[in-house]
Amino acid sequence: MNNTKGNNEMTTLSETVAANLKRICVDQDISTRDLAKRAGIPQKSVWNLLNNQHSPRLATLEPVAKVLGVDFAALVTPGISMNLIQSGKLTRIIKQLSETSEAIK
Repeated sequence: MNNTKGNNEMTTLSETVAANLKRICVDQDISTRDLAKRAGIPQKSVWNLLNNQHSPRLATLEPVAKVLGVDFAALVTPGISMNLIQSGKLTRIIKQLSETSEAIK
């Protein structure tokens, strides 16, 4: 794998979460303190997510996504569009994929 910076470089999960969480928090005008309080997690955990300090844990991401009113995928999908998140299209796409996979089983 090429470790040099460039357009083809894959971002890590923690980098993706940090970037997406920052964009969503700015869009919703929510502070780290408010997010932590409403999600029931330590403010330090939110700070760590926003600053790419640790690999994100599911137990932390789930309540954060719920408080922000976004699908879990909105936090972990690289380069996701805010328009896709805000429009609710992401929720419909995930629901359709889920229904399709259930029908295939």
